[in-house]
Amino acid sequence: MSLIPGVDYFVCWTDFPEDNGTDGGASTENPDGTYTVLMDKQLLWNMKKARRTWKHEEDHILNGDFDNGKPIAEIEDI
Repeated sequence: MSLIPGVDYFVCWTDFPEDNGTDGGASTENPDGTYTVLMDKQLLWNMKKARRTWKHEEDHILNGDFDNGKPIAEIEDI
């Protein structure tokens, strides 16, 4: 995992419910313009998957996915 230059964000390791439809990560833009990235604690046992999940969430922030008006299904390519 790496820092996102020029972006203020928080990373929280938390328990995700099983079969929650994510790959172990989620992110959101906060009202103050910062971001919160949630990472499933289970990823701590699989750093390769943790890095892949982190990169996915980082891409959402860098691509401006929170304010581009696209539906989540299109952003996630579901």
